[in-house]
Amino acid sequence: MPKQKIAIRHRVFIGCEGESERSYVALLQQLMGLRTRHHLIPELLNGGDHLANIESAKKALRKHNEQGRGKFVAKYVLLDSDQRGRNAQHDAECDRLARENDFRLIWQDPCHEALLLRHLDRCSNRRPPTTPVSEQQLVAEWPEYQKNFGRDNLGTRIDINALERVRRVEPVLGELLVLVGLVPN
Repeated sequence: MPKQKIAIRHRVFIGCEGESERSYVALLQQLMGLRTRHHLIPELLNGGDHLANIESAKKALRKHNEQGRGKFVAKYVLLDSDQRGRNAQHDAECDRLARENDFRLIWQDPCHEALLLRHLDRCSNRRPPTTPVSEQQLVAEWPEYQKNFGRDNLGTRIDINALERVRRVEPVLGELLVLVGLVPN
């Protein structure tokens, strides 16, 4: 019996600020199924401000590289933008570290709940000004939503059509969705 060839998977690193983001990445992987050769590697970061998260992503990337499982074809980090602008030095250092490590930053403006809101029908252009307003608007549109919703709960409202909507208004997230074959270019 001839040996079966194992398809090479294209690994994509995704730094996640929290459990909510990790569940979102798990949903993306589920939607990708077996129809793509890409494999998302979510890494839960230490939290804190955006600079601390980038430093955590850098450490996680080093750990993955030391394990010798091959290079990542792309590296993304999901970050809330609500703390950006408070400390110019942190902002500059965050940008520098991201460039040095080839991280593409997906800024959730101002937070993850606002990003989820933009997936929903008739909500893709909404830009709530603060995290509390984002949470209020999301719950108004999705009454069942709870913070740290798991992959299956997210999947009740986020499907390929929702990803196509968000791709149009979130350029870096859209780039990721196109890369892994979830939406057309």
